[in-house]
Amino acid sequence: MSTVLLYALVALIPGCAAERQVVTAESGLTADMLRADGIALVGVTVVDEVEQIRPPLVEAMERSLLYWRPDIAVTSAGRVRDQLGAPTYRRMLAGFQQSGMLTESDRAELSAALQNVARYLILARVERDAIKVRGRGTFRSSSTSGTHGSIGVGVSSRNTKVRVLLYDTEVGRTIQSAVYTSSSDFVPPEGTPPLPRPSMIPRPGQQSEPHYEPASHLPTLVDALLEAFRAFAQDLPGPVLPPLDAADSSATPGFRVTPATPEILPR
Repeated sequence: MSTVLLYALVALIPGCAAERQVVTAESGLTADMLRADGIALVGVTVVDEVEQIRPPLVEAMERSLLYWRPDIAVTSAGRVRDQLGAPTYRRMLAGFQQSGMLTESDRAELSAALQNVARYLILARVERDAIKVRGRGTFRSSSTSGTHGSIGVGVSSRNTKVRVLLYDTEVGRTIQSAVYTSSSDFVPPEGTPPLPRPSMIPRPGQQSEPHYEPASHLPTLVDALLEAFRAFAQDLPGPVLPPLDAADSSATPGFRVTPATPEILPR
């Protein structure tokens, strides 16, 4: 029996909250130190993914830092790349993506290249990106005209885990390590009726069976990580001061973003 693909127009509800697990070393880090010496976002990597997936994630994290911590000077990943040179930058991020750590030579290169740019460096590594789709629907048969049915609207969620390191180039070590789990869900509105399915008349001798294809809209990886990026910005020392007349518009409109809560990590 041939397959019929159906597409639905459904409302989006914003994504789901995040949990955070943070370890801060006894570094004496203060908001005044961050404001005086600045931070630089080195990059955001995703385990087992190609580097082409990184730019929107980097942009989303930069936007979150600038939005939630306008009191701190933030150097973009693009400038970090320019300071290091593209080949060195790509090699360094590839190594961090694979191991989740900076080598001793990487730390030395970063410290030298960013000596007059920023003291504190941020590196993030997405360690889990899981998508779940759950469909729902009803089906009925008709003996006169073949097979009829209805298709429900699919529910999808994207669950992520990202590790974020804050590195101090002056003392030469990681001073904060955190893991954030966050997600974004697509949930159809309450009472959304199923979509009518076109009739399918089976050929002679062919058994007619219900065929169900859930309609779903997958949240993007950016949608799922937004709350984690916000949580990291808020975990930095100092008050969180988002502008009163602006909105963080990185999320896909209508997605639910889940807030973040802590987990203690070994240093």
